[in-house]
Amino acid sequence: MPKRGRSGGRWPLSGKLRRRIVSCKNNYIADEELVDHLRKSFRADYYNLQLQPFTSQVQKILQLINPPIKKPKTDNTEQILDGDGDGDG
Repeated sequence: MPKRGRSGGRWPLSGKLRRRIVSCKNNYIADEELVDHLRKSFRADYYNLQLQPFTSQVQKILQLINPPIKKPKTDNTEQILDGDGDGDG
């Protein structure tokens, strides 16, 4: 019986990959540097994988870990109310 949460076997090491990314993500600025580090440090698991699909998988995990911050939209009426709004000064 297959385990729950598996992604069809395409990325059987995705849980392990996520843990590794979390443990070292702050040491690398660019995604490419992180991918290079993972491929060199965990050669047996990732080095033989094609670079582009592996990079995409790392980027997806990074987006799950650090979702982009959405700025609230400002309403034009709020901007008018925040200022004088009468144009006198």
